Amino acid sequence: MTTSPIQDWQHHIMPMLSGPVCILDTNLMVKYANQSFLALFSDSVSDVTNQPFDQAFSWTGTLKKIPYMLPGILDGSLPDASCEFSGSLTSESPEKFLLIITGIRSELPIHASPVTGILLSVVENAAFQHLQGVKQSCRSLINVIYEVTAFDQDAHPEQFIQMVVSRLGPIIQVPFISFLEFSDEQGDKDQLIETVLWSFRYGFMLGEEWSDLSSHEQDEIHQIRNVTREKGQILYTRDTAPEVLRRTILQREVTDILIIPALYEKRVYGCFILWGSNLRSETNISALQTIGLIVGAKMTKARVQADLEQSQEKFRSVIEYIGDLYYRTDKTGALLEISPSMATVLGYSSPDLLIGMSFETLLRYPDIWPLFLSEVLHEDGVKDYELILKGAHGKIITGSVSCRLVYTEGGELQGIEGVIRDISRRRQYEQLIHESEWKLEQAQKIAKLGVWSYDTGTRSFKVSPEIFSILAIPAEQNLITLDDLIRIASEPDRPFISRYFDQNPDSREEFGFEFKIDLPHEKFKHIRVRGQPKIRGGLVTGSFGILQDITERKEVEKHLLRYANQLEQKTLELDAMRTQLLDMNRELDRRVRSRTTQIEELLRQKDEFIMQIGHDLKTPLTPLVAILPYVRKKITDPEILELLDVSIEDVKTIRKMITTILELAKMNALYSLSDLQQINLHDILDQIISDNAYLIHQKSLTVKNEIPEAYSVMMSPMHLETLMGNLIGNSVKYSYIDGTIIISASEQIESIRIKIQDFGIGIEAEVLPRIFDEFFKADSSRHDRDSHGLGLAIAQRIIDIYGGIIRAESEGVGKGTTFSVNLKKNPPVRKNSE
Repeated sequence: MTTSPIQDWQHHIMPMLSGPVCILDTNLMVKYANQSFLALFSDSVSDVTNQPFDQAFSWTGTLKKIPYMLPGILDGSLPDASCEFSGSLTSESPEKFLLIITGIRSELPIHASPVTGILLSVVENAAFQHLQGVKQSCRSLINVIYEVTAFDQDAHPEQFIQMVVSRLGPIIQVPFISFLEFSDEQGDKDQLIETVLWSFRYGFMLGEEWSDLSSHEQDEIHQIRNVTREKGQILYTRDTAPEVLRRTILQREVTDILIIPALYEKRVYGCFILWGSNLRSETNISALQTIGLIVGAKMTKARVQADLEQSQEKFRSVIEYIGDLYYRTDKTGALLEISPSMATVLGYSSPDLLIGMSFETLLRYPDIWPLFLSEVLHEDGVKDYELILKGAHGKIITGSVSCRLVYTEGGELQGIEGVIRDISRRRQYEQLIHESEWKLEQAQKIAKLGVWSYDTGTRSFKVSPEIFSILAIPAEQNLITLDDLIRIASEPDRPFISRYFDQNPDSREEFGFEFKIDLPHEKFKHIRVRGQPKIRGGLVTGSFGILQDITERKEVEKHLLRYANQLEQKTLELDAMRTQLLDMNRELDRRVRSRTTQIEELLRQKDEFIMQIGHDLKTPLTPLVAILPYVRKKITDPEILELLDVSIEDVKTIRKMITTILELAKMNALYSLSDLQQINLHDILDQIISDNAYLIHQKSLTVKNEIPEAYSVMMSPMHLETLMGNLIGNSVKYSYIDGTIIISASEQIESIRIKIQDFGIGIEAEVLPRIFDEFFKADSSRHDRDSHGLGLAIAQRIIDIYGGIIRAESEGVGKGTTFSVNLKKNPPVRKNSE
């Protein structure tokens, strides 16, 4: 017989609930209510089964909302809920209670199954809050266990322990949590190192390290390790704690410590220690023991992995050191692992580029792969099997392969493991030796050189084929004796041959000599011989060396000697001519110096003449400058006044022109400067702009001084003011109304470059090369009475004095002009010390 979920709850769950409780069906009819629930919410304690919920109980105060919440919980639109209220189950004073409303579900998963009834239960609020706290703590500890289990496998052990301790601290809420790491059990002495220390108040702190321990303290540490291994925990009080930890307990002002080991298969790597009081919580102990097992397993895995990686690294280091290329494939021939050296030799930037590639694809001739694989399978491996491999970018490597088959413990084939020795260079050397031998043979033919070996006992020579041709002896003879060599030699040279090969056979020194052989038709050859003793068993048994036909060289030497004599004669003639040229140069130098002196004297006279003329012209102009304005005041006739104004203006113009000519003449003079000094460019340009302020204001111009304040040059202040004044005055004069002038500078390696840019009337391209000429005026637009065509000429002369450069640029009429001036930081001028 099947029962409903509500009946199941009524018969099986209700007897387990001691507090006030009530069950409602989906129609909100009361199916069960115990006496304590009726005492709280019913006017009578009589049975209310099958009565409507709102009629069976009365709801007051904070519980008035209960009837409105129940339909939502039934249809799933509202979650389970609770309400706090005041009431009393006895005659004593009211207490705080919590009414918990829970939907009854019978199918899995619980959160997705329909509600088949409602459970109303009442608990004391204080007990509920405590239960919630315990529940939350358990849930947090379970989450920590999940996090520890899922933590990054590659993390450093100390980082892993720090994560565990930092998560446990806020949950367990003890003054201190630490992790103590034991030294290696294989060591001579046990040590304790507090690698991680966490304080509830301060967070992470610097841990203790117990070293230089006495034998008694060593025994205590050993006992801690053994007891935690067997029992899984140790609880010490301040009085029962080992001496090695008691000092720290007193320093941290705690009463108890709880030690939980981090172990795996009876091996203790370290332990978690809770420092505080009342540390007997079974929940905390169980959670810490679980975490200790996980930490122990992870530390075991980390150490095993570290040992494995260290072994692999040592193996790779050995392979890299001996220069062999390591590889490992699966049973299909796909590469699983290769050494970095193999990737490098094959021309790949990283081993990862080869992983997964078939070994067959590395062969230059893939057809050989089945033969190679057959031999490996048949012999369970190969040794010194020569293969030609192809790498990246067409690189070819000749390798000697040694490999073996790799099997699992069950005997199943896993793949191939082996090394490849790069013998490309050896093959290259063999090829080079072969080529060198061929080249030597050809060189001997070209150089008419042969190799010989003389045996003292038989008085005969073994020679290379070239010697037969050199000595004009038939090759069919196969052997040349000492007598043959003496016979063909010229009469004067025969004693040399006899002395080196016959009369002094025991000589142990290198030797060399030349001789001549006579040929038919009055022809001859010059022969050179070089050799050294051939020693066996301490005895001279003969000699060996080279023989060369040097007839052509002798002829060349003869011609060179003749040419040398001719060259010596020519040299003597050239020495005589050089002597004559030196005399001519001295005479020319004397004449040039004399003419230079004359030219300098003429220039000086010219400058003095210009200066004198200038002063002579200024002298009569001075009274005119003073008298004409006075006369004008006395005249009333308009026509005469107009003539006087023109005269006054012309006198001023002539005087200004004379002053400018005198300045130009001074700049032509060959003298040194007396007032050179460092001048700040930004400041002096501000001053020159201020001097032109009236005209700038009249034309509503914007003048921007963008020169950095740190820039300065070595110049005479008068020259710099004249130079910049002329250039800025030109830009102001020929700019349009409301125009802009930009003055900027940039620092070069040895100079300062100044740019003055305007956007005025511009200059035509064909006249640009002439604008620095004296008295030149570009066009009628620039032809005013105040302009004499000398301003830019003076600027050019100033620039020349200081070894600088001045240029003008313009894209044409109406497109503005830019003047660029390069001034050297250390100009090549002398400073007058007078």
